[in-house]
Amino acid sequence: MVINGMLGVDNEVQNEAISSDLAWMRTLGNAKVIVLGHYPSQMKAGSGMPQLAGYEDLILGTFAGHIHEAASTTANGFTQVPAISQGGTVDNAFFSLKLNPQNLQVDATLDKDLFRWAGTPGDFPTSGDWKCCG
Repeated sequence: MVINGMLGVDNEVQNEAISSDLAWMRTLGNAKVIVLGHYPSQMKAGSGMPQLAGYEDLILGTFAGHIHEAASTTANGFTQVPAISQGGTVDNAFFSLKLNPQNLQVDATLDKDLFRWAGTPGDFPTSGDWKCCG
């Protein structure tokens, strides 16, 4: 699920759509939802976000970018994702996770899941330029 942060957290139309979509997901039985947004200030409550109230059990995790810096998944399921860019970012990186179908959970950590770009600025990036972890 993607949340449009530009609409703000109090947008009635978006919040009704979120609630309706989550209600439908619940009818599917064993469904889980990953929630993507842009602004950490709106997403950092993780499964405790007001828009997700009543559906916390469905939420596998929430993710945001915006500040171009990575942080490990918090206890409430929020993961701060970095930017993939060659210029001016704190973390030029990405997380790589494997989800276990028998025990679905998101637990991204800087020391085991973050691949940082270690290439030379100005050079064309190659797959060997990405180094894991920490």
